[in-house]
Amino acid sequence: CNKRVAGRGLCNMHWARWRRNGDPLVRSNRASKAAFYLDWLERHKDHVGDDCLTWPFVIAPSARYVLVALPGRRNVMVHRAMCELAHGPAPADKPQALHSCGNADEFCVNPKHLRWGTHQENMDDKATHGTGARGIGHGMAKLTEELVHHIRERARHGATARSLAAEIGVTRQCISNVIARRTWTHV
Repeated sequence: CNKRVAGRGLCNMHWARWRRNGDPLVRSNRASKAAFYLDWLERHKDHVGDDCLTWPFVIAPSARYVLVALPGRRNVMVHRAMCELAHGPAPADKPQALHSCGNADEFCVNPKHLRWGTHQENMDDKATHGTGARGIGHGMAKLTEELVHHIRERARHGATARSLAAEIGVTRQCISNVIARRTWTHV
């Protein structure tokens, strides 16, 4: 191209492509990665072992789920892609891919551990396996179990939600939900 040279006789754009892909003319290796991942999933869709089959490729440290590109679709969670390959498309009444092993956080893709289910079944599985974000483990939690006990005890002795909210520094609705056990139901 006729752009200003940045390195190795290439412009910034072609130099970046060369560093990323090893070839200044290749725009992205995303398609080849997607094909590679899809090929791995195809080869393992009939996996016979009962142990968890962990996704063997790079996973971002902060990733909750791994995404993979399927042909003609946007990125899909890898366990869902495996469930589709092993068990067919999701039925309309059971649209979620569920883990019977409880190791979704460890990126299990064993087709024997995956099944189609409802949102409620997924929530029940999380409760059974203890993998749901509850209490202080939830990223949006403002209270601790000790504070919840304190709130309920003070409410039993006549403290109002408004006074407790001012004391603790949360909203009145937050306190009302705790007292009525709409939140923090496990405490």
